[in-house]
Amino acid sequence: MYNLPMQKRFNRIWAIPVTGLLLVGLYFSPPIHSRLAWRVENLGTQIKFFFNPPDEVVFQPGGTTNLTIETVIATTRAEYLLTLTPKATITLLATSTPKPGPTLKPTITSTPLPASVILKGVIYVDQRNRWNYCGPANLTMALNFWSWKGTRDDVAKVIKPGENNPNKDFIERGKIDKNVMPYEMVDFVNDTTIFHALYRSGGDLNLLKSFISAGYPVIVEKGYYERDSNGTVSWMGHYQFVTGYDDASRIFIVQDTYLDGPNFKIDYDKFAEGWRNFNYLFMVVYPSDSEQKIHDLLGAWSDDQWANQHALDVANEEIIS
Repeated sequence: MYNLPMQKRFNRIWAIPVTGLLLVGLYFSPPIHSRLAWRVENLGTQIKFFFNPPDEVVFQPGGTTNLTIETVIATTRAEYLLTLTPKATITLLATSTPKPGPTLKPTITSTPLPASVILKGVIYVDQRNRWNYCGPANLTMALNFWSWKGTRDDVAKVIKPGENNPNKDFIERGKIDKNVMPYEMVDFVNDTTIFHALYRSGGDLNLLKSFISAGYPVIVEKGYYERDSNGTVSWMGHYQFVTGYDDASRIFIVQDTYLDGPNFKIDYDKFAEGWRNFNYLFMVVYPSDSEQKIHDLLGAWSDDQWANQHALDVANEEIIS
């Protein structure tokens, strides 16, 4: 009887590592791991950012600004800018017939797309010295492309106001607001500017090219792997501004507000891999007089219910394959 408490303590001590091993084994079982892994990664990212916040991470642009591929300047934006600056000139460059690129779902186009397009007039905006600012920064680029004069903070004050605490400054109040939804960005454009915006799910690579070749850059939401100053790789949701493509090199040109920087080149397949994480969601900002042209480019995607069902069908196909 005297040794019973000692035995109980001994059993409890051994129960801790045994229980831990069982939990680890359950976590790595496929049904559970597939559902929890991204949550664990997200928690790890939040812990990392608590001790090493984004505004302290070294910004290391990975792209170059001197691109050598041939460009096609779309007439749509130029025509719009002519209404603002009558002396502007439009330059069109001839291109060859594009080689077939990867598509997630066939997109029917009435005319062949240019093999290479880089939209000019993009004003790069980063998210440095702010918290969770890829939404405001990307939307600012999309609006500035059409000569809007606001800043990323003008956007954030509406879509990312943070906590109502008069004892904190604007940046500190915004720390608690960790996510910006696509509908919030679209509502900002439609409710507070003279421009229009929409978003859809289930896009594909050719659809992005169609918009870009017609003069409309596109914001996409995607999964993003980043390496911090300590070499740790983490996953997070992220917006990117797509402003060009080149079929010969099989790359998109994106403006990344975080680590990759301006005019970053990303392979079609790698781009699609990250885009898949958010069901190929895309967003377009455009002048109000482009409404019909936008819907012509969207085709079936004009119907948001169709687009959602299409995204679901694509996801089911990818699960089976």
